[in-house]
Amino acid sequence: MDLTPSPEAYAVLDQVRQLFEQDILPRNREMIRSAKQDGELDPPFLDELRAKAKSLNLWNMAHTDLTERQAGLSMSNLDYSIVAELLGRVFWSSKVFNCQWPDVPNMVALQRYATEEKKEKWLKPLLDGDCQSAFAMTEPGAASSDAKNIAATITPDGDNYIVDGQKWYITGGGHERCRFYLFLGLSNPDAAQNRRHSVILVPRETTGVTVGGANAFFGYSEPNGPASEIKFDQVRVPKENLLGGLGVRLQNRLTLRWSVVLPIHPPPEQPATKGTQPVKHVIHVSEIHEFNEISVKIFHEKESMTSRRTFGLTNTLDSLSH
Repeated sequence: MDLTPSPEAYAVLDQVRQLFEQDILPRNREMIRSAKQDGELDPPFLDELRAKAKSLNLWNMAHTDLTERQAGLSMSNLDYSIVAELLGRVFWSSKVFNCQWPDVPNMVALQRYATEEKKEKWLKPLLDGDCQSAFAMTEPGAASSDAKNIAATITPDGDNYIVDGQKWYITGGGHERCRFYLFLGLSNPDAAQNRRHSVILVPRETTGVTVGGANAFFGYSEPNGPASEIKFDQVRVPKENLLGGLGVRLQNRLTLRWSVVLPIHPPPEQPATKGTQPVKHVIHVSEIHEFNEISVKIFHEKESMTSRRTFGLTNTLDSLSH
């Protein structure tokens, strides 16, 4: 498998780097001051930078499935990876190019599972950069890293669903530009464990939705979030807002086998010692499960032992695939 980005990707990277070095890095202190001291998450200069990036078509690059009618430059995950590496140097830089989390995975979910009417109403403003969104998954009463533990409910009621539960640490959920949530809830409690949950779109202004204060991580609050606590109290949502069907997992299943040889120093199971030489490891990627979780076996070149590693590549619904 060739993991070399395309020449076109490097051309895009050069354009992004120019904007990054000339316009983003010099404003980093100003952005930090604005977010932390002034409480202004989107200062005026951010909209100016976004307009400039959009005019250069450096927009929505992280979305792999843009259609011809949708704004932006669609790149493969491989090609975008070199751009993401650069943007990762500054916490807010991806927002300049409309490539910020959690909007990108929400864009993909809407692209694949929403009706055309819902795409026009909710996806288009996201792609155009006119609003933001959030993914409402984690809960205070559940070990939410395993999505099968989610206890908030989605209950049918005539032509609607009743959404009920408390969520917290919802990235971007308290931002003033957040217009809707993709809510993960228990919809089929008697079904097989990995078929019990569904995802439904909940507009923020719906009666019963209450956004609380920002949640902190060991005293640190996301300056471009904020991550917030959100209460959904008997929220009534039309049935057509359900994504992918009741109890149907949003999945992207691929199965493939390939190997990569990487020099790793020191080997994972051995402590580093003076004079240790890099040891090559053949990493066999056995399969990619739903939600892009990779299971691999690592074979040490000079060792008979093998070890298994599982890497979750996304934080959205990956544990529902088991």
